[in-house]
Amino acid sequence: MKKILAGLFLSMSMMSFAGVVQDHGKEYLTAIKTYDKDNNIRFKAVFPKISFTMRKRDVLKAMLKIGTTTTIGQFERNGIFDADRKQVITLKRKADGLLIQNRNISMFVTEKELEKVR
Repeated sequence: MKKILAGLFLSMSMMSFAGVVQDHGKEYLTAIKTYDKDNNIRFKAVFPKISFTMRKRDVLKAMLKIGTTTTIGQFERNGIFDADRKQVITLKRKADGLLIQNRNISMFVTEKELEKVR
């Protein structure tokens, strides 16, 4: 079983870079893809199927600044938006990536995936 999981994570990391998603206290090592469309950036995790959409300007500001940046964005789980209105998302710059936090969901995006944003 461990060999199958290791092969799965190796193949997923070749398509996109790995990241960590923490969902209600459980951590998942998963592939995270970045989509850039106009002024918005979308970070999408493969498993669990969640994504964060926010303004590009706020992500760039969080990448260049040490500390916490608060932005307004959308959270999507399994193709369904969590709420009708926009939500508060906290962006924190960590050692080698960016930590994106919602109420009870957090996503860590590595530096290599963030290079696509610039």
